[in-house]
Amino acid sequence: MSAQSNCPVCSGKAKVDYRLARLGSVALRCQLCRFTWIEPPLRSNDTEYENYYTNPFYASQILSDDSKFRRHIADIDKIHPLHAKNGERVLEIGSSYGLMLRLLRERGYHAEGIELLGSGVQASRDAGFTIHQLPFEKFEATSAFDLVLSTHVVEHLRDIKSYFACTSSWLKPGGTHIFLTPNADAFFFRLLRQFWAGATPDEHNLFLGSRSVACLAKQNGLEVVAIKTTGRYWSLGRGILAEFWHRYRDRRAGQNKSASINSTSAPSGRRKRDCLFRIISKIEWPFLTLAHKALAPFVRSDELLVVLRKPPTA
Repeated sequence: MSAQSNCPVCSGKAKVDYRLARLGSVALRCQLCRFTWIEPPLRSNDTEYENYYTNPFYASQILSDDSKFRRHIADIDKIHPLHAKNGERVLEIGSSYGLMLRLLRERGYHAEGIELLGSGVQASRDAGFTIHQLPFEKFEATSAFDLVLSTHVVEHLRDIKSYFACTSSWLKPGGTHIFLTPNADAFFFRLLRQFWAGATPDEHNLFLGSRSVACLAKQNGLEVVAIKTTGRYWSLGRGILAEFWHRYRDRRAGQNKSASINSTSAPSGRRKRDCLFRIISKIEWPFLTLAHKALAPFVRSDELLVVLRKPPTA
C-alpha cells in the first residue's frame, strides 16, 4: 500500500500515520485538514455489522447504559438546548435500541430513527417510534427534519462525504445537524496513535477533527455553529491493553490478518479483561479528569461535539 494518498475530504496529500499490522490496514492522515481514515476499511460488509451488534453482551451493555445518553444530552444542551418547539421533528442516525429517541421524545420531539440492527429496530418500534431499517445512504425523507443527530456513529462509516451530503439534504432551512465522535486532533490520539482507546475498536474506520468538519460543512452548504470537545475521555490503560489483547488473541487463535471484525473485537471477548480495566480506570480518573479539563478549551480532548446549521432561506 502506498505511503501517500489523496484525502477524500479535501483532496490534500495524506501519509501513513500508523499501521494496524494484525489487521493488514494502515491509518492515513491528511496533511491539510487532518482527516484520518483506515485503509482498507476495518468493517467490510453489513453482515459483520449485524453479527457484531447482535452479540447478547453488547445488547445488555447498551440497554443498561441509559446514563451515557443522558450525558450526551447534557453535553449538547450546553451549546444547543434540546427542547422541541411545536413538535419539531428529529432523525437519529444509528438509533440502536431507542434510548436516545426516548430522551428526545421526553423533550417534545417527534423522533424517528435509522438503524440496521434488527433487534434494535424491533425494540424501538415496540416503544412507538418510526424506525427505518436500511443503510442511511438509501433513506429518502418524505419531509424535512428540524434536527438530525448521531452519537458515535460517524467513526463507523466508510464514506464520510455521503454522510454529510445526506444529512444536509434531510434538514429544513434553519435546521440543525449535531454529532459526537472521537476527535482526530485529540492530544492523546496524537500521542498514542493505535493505542488510543478511541482507535482500538476494530469497527472504527475514520476520525474527524475541526478542520475536516469545517471543510465538509462548507462543501455541503452548512454553517458551523460549534466544534468543541466535551472534556469526556477514554481510559489510557484500556486502549493500550486492548490493542495488546487483540494481538495476543489473534496470535493464540492462529487467525489470518483480515480487515474485518472478528471474535477478538466482539464485546463477548472483553469480559475477562473488564475487571482489570475498571481498576485501571479508577487509578487514572484523577489525572485524566484534570488533563481533559485543560485540553477541552483547545479542542484537544477525546470526544468531539459538532453543531452545524443549514442556512435559512431568504
